[in-house]
Amino acid sequence: MVKQAESWLNNQNKGIQKSAINIEETKKEIAKLKDQEDRYAKAYGAGAITLDQFKEYTIPLKDKAFSFNNQIIKAELEGERAGEKTLPPLKDIKIFSEKASQKINNLNFNEKKAIVRSIIDKVVGVREELQVCGYIPITSNINVCTSDRNCGLAERREIDAF
Repeated sequence: MVKQAESWLNNQNKGIQKSAINIEETKKEIAKLKDQEDRYAKAYGAGAITLDQFKEYTIPLKDKAFSFNNQIIKAELEGERAGEKTLPPLKDIKIFSEKASQKINNLNFNEKKAIVRSIIDKVVGVREELQVCGYIPITSNINVCTSDRNCGLAERREIDAF
């Protein structure tokens, strides 16, 4: 299980891209836009430009600053998400494995079948090989609901934390 978890984490980290923007440079650009807006405000205050001209000059600046702020927020969120993808400690994985093994041994066939169906995403069969893809959600409770061949629903049962 540890090997599979490490493999999953490595695949996740390969998909992480560095931020598309330089946050510090973008913040400097926002500061430049604010300075420019302040200059227009002073010109309006001094009577050098009209209110319509002031609005005409500052609205695009505000829109651009807003866009830059959104880019910064998005880049920071992506950075936080990238840092979230870590493996639990080896001790916790072993404890989970032991508890899962104990719980699975106490389930009936239909409950085991429901679990397998809920964690398997794809099965690819070729000559002399069967590749099974899926994931095991590590949650506190798993709801099991199966259906038999006759489309009748089996009894619903909640399984406590693995």
